[in-house]
Amino acid sequence: LRLRDSSGVIELYDLKSDVEVEDTSGTLRVERVAGAVRVRKESGDINLLDVAGPTRIHSRSGQMRLEKLGALEIESSDGNLYITGAETAHIRNQGGNLRVYGVRTELQIEDDSGEIDVRDVGGAVSIRDTSGQIRTLRTGNVTVRDTSGDLRIAEAPAVSVLEKGSGEVIVDGVSGNVQVPPNVKLK
Repeated sequence: LRLRDSSGVIELYDLKSDVEVEDTSGTLRVERVAGAVRVRKESGDINLLDVAGPTRIHSRSGQMRLEKLGALEIESSDGNLYITGAETAHIRNQGGNLRVYGVRTELQIEDDSGEIDVRDVGGAVSIRDTSGQIRTLRTGNVTVRDTSGDLRIAEAPAVSVLEKGSGEVIVDGVSGNVQVPPNVKLK
């Protein structure tokens, strides 16, 4: 199914095929899709629930609420992202807060600003961030490159902070190696 729209509300439910949506503005809701989902959107909220195939989203602005997805790739310039349940997730974001819970395998985040909260990731977590607080809880190995903002990592097998400008680094419940730059003091 291919759909192009310039504004308004789009709602799609119970689809067996792939879905491709191009939209200028308005709210998009897609639920229960057996195939892949591709979204290109200028502005407006995106709500996706229960997508079996891979999901790829390119959005310039708007909030996203995404639940129960296969492989996920997001390029978003502005807006809060709430993700609950994905096979894998690769996220590029320029602004807004990120809440990512329940990724079964790997998670990669590139973010310019906003808080990042990551929980319950079954595989490795890689975060590159310019500013904003970062919190992780119950994940695989964590690798972080961060310019500013506090960093709190709890319950991970190992931690590598490869770059850190300003802000505290707090590590709790890490069972293996903890690597930080020489200028960083752990709390």
